[in-house]
Amino acid sequence: MRLFTLISILLLSINNLYSQVCDTNALQIHKVSASTLDANITPFELNRHHAFFNTSCAPKNKLVFYLVGTFGNPKLNLLFTKMAANYGYHVISIKYPNNTSATTACATENDTTCYENFHKEIIFGTDLCPSISVDSTNSIYVRSVKLLEYLSTTYPSENWGQFMIGNDIDWTKVITAGHSQGAGHSAYLSHIFPVQRGLMFAGPNEYMNNYNRVAPWFSSTSATADSNLYTFSSIHDELSNFSKQYAAWAGLGIPDNGDTVDVIGNNCPYNSTRMLYTTNFVTAGGWSNHGAVVSDDYTPIDVNGYPLYQDVWKYMLGICDLPTNIIESIINNEVNVFPIPAEEYIVVQSQNSFDNIEIINSLGETVFIKKDLKLNVTKIDVSLLEPGIYFIKINADKSSITKKVIIQ
Repeated sequence: MRLFTLISILLLSINNLYSQVCDTNALQIHKVSASTLDANITPFELNRHHAFFNTSCAPKNKLVFYLVGTFGNPKLNLLFTKMAANYGYHVISIKYPNNTSATTACATENDTTCYENFHKEIIFGTDLCPSISVDSTNSIYVRSVKLLEYLSTTYPSENWGQFMIGNDIDWTKVITAGHSQGAGHSAYLSHIFPVQRGLMFAGPNEYMNNYNRVAPWFSSTSATADSNLYTFSSIHDELSNFSKQYAAWAGLGIPDNGDTVDVIGNNCPYNSTRMLYTTNFVTAGGWSNHGAVVSDDYTPIDVNGYPLYQDVWKYMLGICDLPTNIIESIINNEVNVFPIPAEEYIVVQSQNSFDNIEIINSLGETVFIKKDLKLNVTKIDVSLLEPGIYFIKINADKSSITKKVIIQ
């Protein structure tokens, strides 16, 4: 009987695994211009950085660092960034000098270091690429640091400071992500810094036509393992030839982790590959297929009003690609936490014994822990905790589940 119950729960969990989203009404969106953060940036920029944090989520304590494509704007790339925040990630989407594409700057250049220099100048403000002019003040890196410093000071309860070490970004807690030109910057950042993951949408497109090969920097030693790099593109991409994108992925070593998989007709975890594509054709004209993989203006919306590729985005972020998620879903169905809201105590009750219990505050700090319990039920005194939203983490047999609790 017990086995039948587990199988039933497992099947139900698989069907519902990808819909464990937080309360979207609790999503906070902070918009701030780079000019506001740095008086040296003139003239004043109307387009703004965006930052996202959902106060109802158990924080994953990972920063999604998103970069739009050429001429792109954070306010027109909200579907992916908002979704990531609604699953517990901190998210920033940076407005940076992006009026010149990498291919415009370098496709017919004889200098084989052009694409790498393009990234160095836009990311760090190092004067290396003659086709663009970006100083340190306007660089992606400096703008991002100033944004994180501002968020940490202005919204201390959201714990943005955890992604900084001194005046630098702690890249070990970062998932870089980007579309088109932003995909190239994401790839380069993950190449020089040891990030959690590097996500690339519709890119990179860094093919040297004069040499009939991809830029050489892709094949140099990387700080991030190729198994932590994920790509998603359209076979019908009008702007960035799919085979040339694949050449960049091959240079990064991504094909060592599995063949390409068409997301149409397949479900997460997509054979655990790192290279995803779509055969769906968008007929909106222009560069619609190039943008459809993640850009708000072109990404298809399903009959329920959700982005068609939402499960692809989640897989790339790491939400639904781990087998332990299924185990966690089973545990979730077998654990009861009450009363909610709580005033003096919380009771945790489970069909099976659990080992450890932690209570985590909204800053991601552990404020209570009990270990080596081997119990099915326990009562926790919470009367000394400040009122607010907390997350209780129940660990059992190398698996865990986190539930939100409110203490009054």
